[in-house]
Amino acid sequence: RLAAEVAAIEDHMQETAPTENLLNDSALQQKLNTALYGDASGTDSPSNGEKLFKGTASTSSPQSSCEGTTQNNKAVTVTAALLCICTKKNGASNSDGNACEYVTGKTKTWPSGTAYPDPTEISEAVKLCDLQSQQHVSAETLVAKIGAVTSLIRRVSDAATFGKTIDGQCTGSQDGGMCVKYTDLGHDGSKKYTDIPWLHQLAELVTAIRAHEKAVQVRHQAANAIMTMRLQAQSLIYSESPQAREQIQPKNGIPQKNKHQRM
Repeated sequence: RLAAEVAAIEDHMQETAPTENLLNDSALQQKLNTALYGDASGTDSPSNGEKLFKGTASTSSPQSSCEGTTQNNKAVTVTAALLCICTKKNGASNSDGNACEYVTGKTKTWPSGTAYPDPTEISEAVKLCDLQSQQHVSAETLVAKIGAVTSLIRRVSDAATFGKTIDGQCTGSQDGGMCVKYTDLGHDGSKKYTDIPWLHQLAELVTAIRAHEKAVQVRHQAANAIMTMRLQAQSLIYSESPQAREQIQPKNGIPQKNKHQRM
């Protein structure tokens, strides 16, 4: 009976908490790296702009890389969005570099040629983030961070912007805007924040972490239930009289009638 009950618990555990729902640190880091850097094996010092953005850079202005629909906007990672918001265009005034770093201002500018920001430009923007503190990533904390970001996205009738703009453009200068613009995310449309690629990836990560957390909880509960059942079974065995235990567990395998024949 005990074996059957244990098997039933294990079957339920496998059904409600399959092994594939469990995430190890490496798998979690890879999913997070993809959303942040566009590269599962990425590091906290990304250097390849072509992985941060989608497609080929077309002009020397951030506007061509930071504006578009949720599907064709080239800023498809968290780091790309950060670059759009914090990196001034080439030739902009010095004060434009203070958008994200008000003490000394960012010195690096958007490249003048048809290229994405280079490693030094990327590094300067990434250093604005806290890369020193170790964080425990849970579904709850990630949802809170996503909520903090989406609260900064401004939706108007025909578009949405993340960052600052005075005329609806993301030109990389204070006379236009330093932002990411989604031209199909206006409040009069049906698009959602999770239609933005990098927010979509983070939302999928929340789903994966929740499945992992549920699987861990179910498996702990199953292990505790099985342990309790086994302890109860042992308790029943040891609480019986010695005579009863001997009848259940004879000292040797010789049938009782054979014992009499040998005496």
